[in-house]
Amino acid sequence: MLLEEFRGHILPQNHPITRHVHTVVSRILEANNLGFVRSSELGFLGSSESVDQTSEFWDVDADKTRAEISKPLSQREWQLVVVNDAKVMNAMALPGAIVVFTGILPVCKDEQGLAAVIGHVARHSGERYSQAKIFLLAAFFLEALGFGHSVTSIVTTFIIELPNSRTQELEADTIGLRLAAKACFDPRAAPELFARLAEVEKGRTGAVNLDFFSTHPLSEKRIRLLEQQLPEAYAIQAASAECGGLSDHMAAFRDSFTGSPW
Repeated sequence: MLLEEFRGHILPQNHPITRHVHTVVSRILEANNLGFVRSSELGFLGSSESVDQTSEFWDVDADKTRAEISKPLSQREWQLVVVNDAKVMNAMALPGAIVVFTGILPVCKDEQGLAAVIGHVARHSGERYSQAKIFLLAAFFLEALGFGHSVTSIVTTFIIELPNSRTQELEADTIGLRLAAKACFDPRAAPELFARLAEVEKGRTGAVNLDFFSTHPLSEKRIRLLEQQLPEAYAIQAASAECGGLSDHMAAFRDSFTGSPW
């Protein structure tokens, strides 16, 4: 179970980093009618807390998650989890959850780079929901035949580890760029982020877990395609009445985090 793996490393909801990530995720979800971040008291999970108390956030076979999958996009609730692990450079979308590891924040540099990551994984979230629907139907069938509770863990693992095809990645690049632009983030941050990730990939060592690269393969072609789509992304941003003056507000917000682990 994911919760067991992350136990003791999940930052509380009131932690400055979690709040910062929450701001970016909320803007992208709400600006694009993809739902909203769920309010939660889930905080730092110490060893004394029971997995059962919070397992509903992660069990794709839970009744609540089944109900969420059937909701319209604009009504979906998302659980945001920030995992404090500087050695893991990754972010991912699961059915009903967005997980961000602190290891990816330095390469994001700021909220603009983080928005590029969130926009990308938010696009994949739709794919994960579709996969979850299919796999849950299979799980119900297998459980009816008496195969037991192990089905849930198999389904969860498959959804998370399913590699993204080249076509899916290019589509996620394009749509992720649009999602971030509509939320008033700078579109240029996307190709700049992937260029930085490519540099990290070239100099990678065994000391850092770069899971992001295993499911989001990098290439110079992808960076060039993102750059070619910048005019369209800026047009989307310019057409939004919500984007006026927002950059000054976010600059002030970023300055308030001077001295943070970023």
